[in-house]
Amino acid sequence: MPPAQGAVCYSRTLMQVRISVCLVGLLWTFSLSASPMYTVTVLPLGPFSLPLTGEALSSNGMVAGQVNGQGFLWNGGALSFVPTLGGSMSPAFGINSSGVVTGWSFTSSPTEDAYRYSGGTTTSLAPLVGGLDSGGTAINNSGVIVGSIVYTPNNDEAFDLSGTAVTYLGFLPGGINSVANAISPSGLITGWADDSSGNEVFMYSTAHGLVDIGNLGGPGAGTAINDAGQVAGYSYVNGGTTHHAFLYSGGIMHDLGTLGGANSSASGISAAGWVVGAADTSTGTDAFLSMNGVMYDLNSLLVNAEGIDLTSAVTINDNGQILANGPNGAYLLTATPEPSSLWLAFAALLPILASVSKRSRRERR
Repeated sequence: MPPAQGAVCYSRTLMQVRISVCLVGLLWTFSLSASPMYTVTVLPLGPFSLPLTGEALSSNGMVAGQVNGQGFLWNGGALSFVPTLGGSMSPAFGINSSGVVTGWSFTSSPTEDAYRYSGGTTTSLAPLVGGLDSGGTAINNSGVIVGSIVYTPNNDEAFDLSGTAVTYLGFLPGGINSVANAISPSGLITGWADDSSGNEVFMYSTAHGLVDIGNLGGPGAGTAINDAGQVAGYSYVNGGTTHHAFLYSGGIMHDLGTLGGANSSASGISAAGWVVGAADTSTGTDAFLSMNGVMYDLNSLLVNAEGIDLTSAVTINDNGQILANGPNGAYLLTATPEPSSLWLAFAALLPILASVSKRSRRERR
């Protein structure tokens, strides 16, 4: 007995829906695997038309760095400079979403003091952290500053400063040096610390202390960390003279390779695990973005790139903005608005839905 007309209509409709779901899946997969494209904001020049060097990027797009040794803060429009602590330099290396900046400054002594810059005032952190010299390297949105202090010329120790409470991170077994380079939003810290075999990459947490997380076969350092405990940085490879960028994730250190040259190094990581840095090509050094196991030359992902040459990517925030540098200054890269995956899926569904609707109307007549 042949199926009823309504059953045939239902079967066809179900088939079309199944096809539609497959199309949506394919479009969604493509959107996840495709590399983003970026528009470029050129940061202004510094005094005497000197190019800026970007060093840090906040979660809301503010930039800190240095120009001829002078620390600066750029908030999207105005460019302001970090007053020194009486000396000649005040480079900035960390900034948070409140516009609080950290770095180091020469004093009149002269010593190098870690500082906190906020509201136009530079405050020395030396009375809190101690040491002969000190420097701040990063600050998170909770205002926690990390860096290192110098006890003697060959003896540094990493610190974590929360308000006025300082924590010294200590050393690896057999070591006398540790330097903190980065802190995650929740307070995970990475950097390098030495032991009897050389400089090792570490991760620090209050629960586990200072932990050696390995290398690629030679000395290395962690330069960026996210709340998932993923670490980016660089390591010399198999005891050789070349170093490669790495992504430490899930307890494994992954060699990210290069752009065709000998060396690479990573300096930033997002919450999604995207990594940025600099890598040698066959002709020079370019900024890179590594995502889903693929390293891209950032210069190939720009939509308004005339006259722009990116030689290093400094960091990436959790919104996907990238701070990069080149011979002519600093640049803020923002991912271009891409067609929504849902809109693409809906566009693919339109002819199918129209066909189903037309057939249903015809079969009801």
